[in-house]
Amino acid sequence: MDKYKNYPPACVIAFVCLNFLIKEKLWSITRYKRPITRLFYMLCGSYQSGWISNEALDLKANLRCHDHWCSPQAMCYFICDMWHMFITIDKFYIIWEKCSTTIAVSPNQNKSLSGFSYNNNSTGNVLKVSVPITKRYKNLGITLWHKEEGVVNCAEEDFPMSLGEEFDKYEKKSLLI
Repeated sequence: MDKYKNYPPACVIAFVCLNFLIKEKLWSITRYKRPITRLFYMLCGSYQSGWISNEALDLKANLRCHDHWCSPQAMCYFICDMWHMFITIDKFYIIWEKCSTTIAVSPNQNKSLSGFSYNNNSTGNVLKVSVPITKRYKNLGITLWHKEEGVVNCAEEDFPMSLGEEFDKYEKKSLLI
């Protein structure tokens, strides 16, 4: 009997893998963090949010990039460090779905958005971010459009999606350079 039948297969595999890796205490060893976060990233979906940047509006659909706005690899740090919050598939699915949600942007914007994450010798080979995830679009002055939600100028208005107060605290304490 498939006890996870109500969830997308990739979400189930991500949940089971992270649960196992955390129980095996591999998350506490730095050399495993990058492969674990890459695994999570590869198991995230690509669900279009309906948000599109003004720059991407001018492009044909097949030339647009679908930015995982909440950076699955950075979110994986939060998920693994705060596993007690995601220990059930129902709770895990909520965060997995956020990590799988995308915003249509231009290729140049996508490249710029990915430039806020670092994982090298200077960060101790762990992922760090230079700008909070929900401030990246603001930092780049990206304006977003949504058929039902309207226009959000991220340079002047709040980003249209949230990761919650717990993540914001975690990000400030553990992920920001």
